[in-house]
Amino acid sequence: MNRSIARSMIGSGCVALALALLAATAQAQSAPPADPAPKVEQSPTVGAPEVIRRAQMGHLGLKEPAGPLVDINHASRTELKSVPGITTVLAGRIMANRPFGSKTQLVSRNIISRELYGRIRNKVTVRFTKKELMQILGDRAPK
Repeated sequence: MNRSIARSMIGSGCVALALALLAATAQAQSAPPADPAPKVEQSPTVGAPEVIRRAQMGHLGLKEPAGPLVDINHASRTELKSVPGITTVLAGRIMANRPFGSKTQLVSRNIISRELYGRIRNKVTVRFTKKELMQILGDRAPK
């Protein structure tokens, strides 16, 4: 094939491609706008901090707890056993090793396995009583 013919074919192909792209962008610009994002109405019972917390949990891939959180520092053996995966023996070990500064201490103190912790971390919490906070923080404790 002659070089000049090949060049003209390539040039024609480029022109055709450019025209197709131009037509596609023009059509996209003249198309009616897509439906706007649905408005999220905030219920009066959910405040802004709650909405932010839910958004952060979704962003981090965390799940909401299925029910009320079980406080590992104060829960009874029965309450601890209500957490899926916590047996009578594990509940006893948790109770014997109290108090916990954080729920991750369940793993760092070798009370439960890392795998079990991964399954229950959104079902347990650590809370302190006012007396415990006074002992821990002393003068810096909230009044």
